[in-house]
Amino acid sequence: MTRMEDFFYSTTGRFAVSLALIAFVFVVIFAWWGMFGERASVTFDMLLRRSFGNDPIIMKIERMMSDFK
Repeated sequence: MTRMEDFFYSTTGRFAVSLALIAFVFVVIFAWWGMFGERASVTFDMLLRRSFGNDPIIMKIERMMSDFK
C-alpha cells in the first residue's frame, strides 16, 4: 500500500476524512442558505410539509419558529 492508503485506513485518517465530510456538508448548507436566504426557509417548510403533511408536530414546530422571528 502507498502512504496515502496507509493514512486513509488509519484511525487518524478516518477521523480526518469524516471531519472533512462533515465540514463540507456544513459549508454546502450555509452556502445554500446564503444564496437563497429567506426563500431557503420557505423551501424547507415546503419540503417538511410534503414529507410529513400538516402534522400537529410540524404545526407546533412552526409556531415555535414563528415566535423566534
